[in-house]
Amino acid sequence: MSIPQVLIEKNHPAEPLAHLLWRAHQHARAAVRVALAERRRSEMSNVAAQAAMDTIYGIDVVAETALLQFLGEYQRKAPPFLLVGEFEQGEALPFGHGAPQFRVLLDPIDGTRLLMHQKSSGWILAGIAPEKGEDTRLSDIFFSLQTELPPIKQIFADTLWASAFSAVSSVRANLLTGEETPLFLPADPATDLRHGFVSFVNLFPRGKALLAKLEEEFLYAQAGANLPAEELTAHIGAIFSDQHLSTGGQLYGLMTGQLRLVVDVRPLLNLRWRRQNEATVLCAHPYDLAAHSIAQRGGVALYSATGARLDGPTDPTAEIGWIGFANQALSKRYLQIILQLLQRFDLIE
Repeated sequence: MSIPQVLIEKNHPAEPLAHLLWRAHQHARAAVRVALAERRRSEMSNVAAQAAMDTIYGIDVVAETALLQFLGEYQRKAPPFLLVGEFEQGEALPFGHGAPQFRVLLDPIDGTRLLMHQKSSGWILAGIAPEKGEDTRLSDIFFSLQTELPPIKQIFADTLWASAFSAVSSVRANLLTGEETPLFLPADPATDLRHGFVSFVNLFPRGKALLAKLEEEFLYAQAGANLPAEELTAHIGAIFSDQHLSTGGQLYGLMTGQLRLVVDVRPLLNLRWRRQNEATVLCAHPYDLAAHSIAQRGGVALYSATGARLDGPTDPTAEIGWIGFANQALSKRYLQIILQLLQRFDLIE
């Protein structure tokens, strides 16, 4: 795929870096496609390493190697930057000469487990922020890029990007022919949750009972207390539940109307369990949300797990909880119900 004419503001100091990331994403996607076609599934799903934040599988190594090699070879045209994420070589990798001007949050594959078993797409996620050291925040990201890594039987793949200087742009590519088509992603106009999907993130064994109870309580609360039994059953039965092992995929789902609500409050559970000296659960990290500003600028309403504006550190080990709605109307209708339940469950004050 060729670099779009307008990827970021012309002559912006980070413009060469945005172009570099675009090319690196396309290079890595091609490498992953070849690996999925030529290697056994067992090779792609073998554990390659156990990092502090997550398990690194064989397919992660393919994507990471392709990205790092490409960035290393072609970074000379970009300003110096610090690459931050989950890599075998470390959590923060400097590129270029001199002090880094920018911090790039990068996830080589978000949704590894889905892709390595050929269930659905993974995503390469990247976000550029000015380098402020430990003070760099998710809210500092001014350019984001999200590139789909489809299973091998799927020939179409989407790429989305946005900057502080432009609206969301997206393109759908035919990976066999190379043909590219502009992709229009209108905001979901839904005003309630009926006949749509919600996701209370409940991916791992720890905390399932509590999170399932939270979801059930929410479904009853949002329906209202005065509905007759038959109407209540019909109302709740028209809301579908979903689990999706990719934060980038969840954000894409909110943008496209595949999801109307995502509630990921795993860090709140970990806070409780750490106080009790109990085992914790794997959470989303900043690099999983490197491209969150695309969804935000596309009309998705994003909040922290406590109801504040979504933000957080860019330290790759940080745990990020979040609540997302497909549009502002849904957030106005349902956010307070969720926050009241979190208070009742003693997860927030």
